Amino acid sequence: LEQFNVDHVMFTPNRSLVNRLARHSLAGIGDACWHCHAGVGAFPLQAAVRFNIPLLIWGESIAESSGRASYLNPVRKFDREYFTKVSAKLRPDQMVRDDVSLRDLEPFQVPSAEDCERVGVFGIHLGDYIFWDDERQTESPPHRAVRPCGACPTHSDGNKRSRERPWSCTDEPFLQTGRQGL
Repeated sequence: LEQFNVDHVMFTPNRSLVNRLARHSLAGIGDACWHCHAGVGAFPLQAAVRFNIPLLIWGESIAESSGRASYLNPVRKFDREYFTKVSAKLRPDQMVRDDVSLRDLEPFQVPSAEDCERVGVFGIHLGDYIFWDDERQTESPPHRAVRPCGACPTHSDGNKRSRERPWSCTDEPFLQTGRQGL
């Protein structure tokens, strides 16, 4: 992040709250990470509204909806409740218990529709436009956001995995013909 010369804002909820939410999350949504699902949507939206940032870009693909989006045909239209609908499943007010107050859940509350509209907040998943391999993307140097696909004649190295999704190819002739049917 230092190489990009940008501000970096991070939030980590207190461990006691995370533990309490994890216990309630198991019964509520079937996994212990409601705070992860809700937080990955709410916190960036809160920062976007606070600092007037209209475009949010998440890295991973929205594979839970099939991951077959394109610029012209997104899988889902992004809205402020996207992560609640797709993964958190419950709103913060539905997670209130004797040991978890609505005030405790403020970090997981998405901003109002009015605030999001005022800023013009819109989010995309980079993985819907380039092949997103979690392991490779975290190892990739910051200056290499798009990797060769491995499927076109220029980049073919016999690696079956890289040929399964050729849409990250940077070979211009392949881009013109290789995306058909994806």
